[in-house]
Amino acid sequence: HHSVISLNDFGGTVNVTSTDDVCPATGEELEESVASRLNKYCFAATQLVVDALLSFDDCAGLQTQFDKCVDVSAPVVSSCASCRVWEGITNGPTTSPSQMPTQMPSKSPTAMPTTKTQRPTNSPSKIPTSSPTIILAPFYGYDFVGGGNCHDNLLFSIQTYDYLLFRNISSLNECPGVCAPYRDNPAFHGLEYASSSLDSNDGVASSCKCLFEDNTDLDGIVNNYGGPDVSDRVTTGKGSGAIVGFESESFVECYKVVPLVPPVIIPRYDYVGPGQCLDSEGAQYDFLAFVEESFISCEAACSLIQSPRGIWLQEDSINGNVSCNCLYDDNTQINGQTLVDPSNGNGGTGQIMTSNYSGGHCYGLIPPPTMGPTTTPSTIPTSSPSTKEPTSSPSKSPSMSPSQAPSISIPTGSPPTISPSELPPWEIKFISISAYFNASAPATDEDLLLTYEVGKGKEHVSLLYAGPCIDDTSKMHQPKLPTVITQKNDSITMNANPLMSTLELGYTVDTSLITASNIWNDTTSQIQLCQVLQLVENDSQHGKLVIEEDIRDVTIGI
Repeated sequence: HHSVISLNDFGGTVNVTSTDDVCPATGEELEESVASRLNKYCFAATQLVVDALLSFDDCAGLQTQFDKCVDVSAPVVSSCASCRVWEGITNGPTTSPSQMPTQMPSKSPTAMPTTKTQRPTNSPSKIPTSSPTIILAPFYGYDFVGGGNCHDNLLFSIQTYDYLLFRNISSLNECPGVCAPYRDNPAFHGLEYASSSLDSNDGVASSCKCLFEDNTDLDGIVNNYGGPDVSDRVTTGKGSGAIVGFESESFVECYKVVPLVPPVIIPRYDYVGPGQCLDSEGAQYDFLAFVEESFISCEAACSLIQSPRGIWLQEDSINGNVSCNCLYDDNTQINGQTLVDPSNGNGGTGQIMTSNYSGGHCYGLIPPPTMGPTTTPSTIPTSSPSTKEPTSSPSKSPSMSPSQAPSISIPTGSPPTISPSELPPWEIKFISISAYFNASAPATDEDLLLTYEVGKGKEHVSLLYAGPCIDDTSKMHQPKLPTVITQKNDSITMNANPLMSTLELGYTVDTSLITASNIWNDTTSQIQLCQVLQLVENDSQHGKLVIEEDIRDVTIGI
């Protein structure tokens, strides 16, 4: 435009191109419109890293409005906050030349310059220099973008998103739970929390928007994904793709969706999300409750009883303990244990699917890999034989001698030991235990020998602790290594069953120290041990996954 190229005047551009009589830029009725134009101009100038803004001279009142935007002593004008970084760096060359200098310039500077630099030393940060009052924790799965309405990545035509609106939200931490049903939908991009109503006329205290791609079927989203009651569906946004920035707006916070970050990584378990664990129907599971020292010790406690569907944990910020809940399908029966029904939403069964964002953290047990083909082989040929009739006519007279054998051959070797459909099972069978502590016992390399049958070729892990595994009150003991026992090399040999191997776990015992050790029971004069045997599968992301486990109390009288 002529005003920009020849006169270096942005005000002239506004004056010529304006369709709503912005110039002169005076009067309260125009203030918001003018501020919005200035904000877009300042934003573009910052992104393009220009040296200075152009003059506002040819649009009366535009300089005054700009001064309001950049006045550091006044509250931020949210609609033109992008101009704050350009304070004192406006006005290009004026239309008339300057007067001749009155004296020769000094040969060297008399002092450091007191005026501002000709352009910002850095582009403005994309997020405020101070965080809002509350920032969502990483386990909620959102990153804070900035104070205002979320927008997409178009520079000169930035757009906000379609959204589902939920009113009467008590706090920011409630928003992730409101939008949780939609996280897996690719059209969902993030959320906005407003600490005052998004509609200034309805007087509601706070609200939450779940943001979606332009042209998303919001009615279909609500019907298919459920969730809390929706206050409104708004489809005027044109935003597309991931959230990359925000349009400044008071009392509004923008968050983009990112992967959930577990508070603690627990082997064999996937982090489902914050809150109690739910099945595909939104029901909760029966549980056993313990108090443990950490998330990891909770997993060990649950595994020693019976592998659960998952675990739900809550941290006690006062005592530093963890409330540990081992989750099982509804109506599960475990010998020696009394499972508790949840106070509401009872009936959970099957794989854990989601969490309710109510507090604590939900972890689901990673299902074991499939053990073989998912379908059985066909029992009939897939097509008819290619030859349907004899290839030649029979002879008219008998042959000179009878044939020596039928034409159908019979294999002479042994049948295969394992058919293709049979694979070594993930199975542990306890066979026997032998102890050689007495003087009359035969001489062996081990004082204690446990024999098992396990699936052939399966990797195993053996763990031995001071017993018993569970005490009289059904409370899990903290695992303690026995102090006087040394494990020998495990022995694996062939088994009569071609799908199984024989596994022997051998130990030597320092008998002179038994009665003073942590495996000795003075009351019963017995050795008490807890033997744990696991079959594991290596996983590139989670390490060793426990597929099968045998937990056994070992008691030996001397």
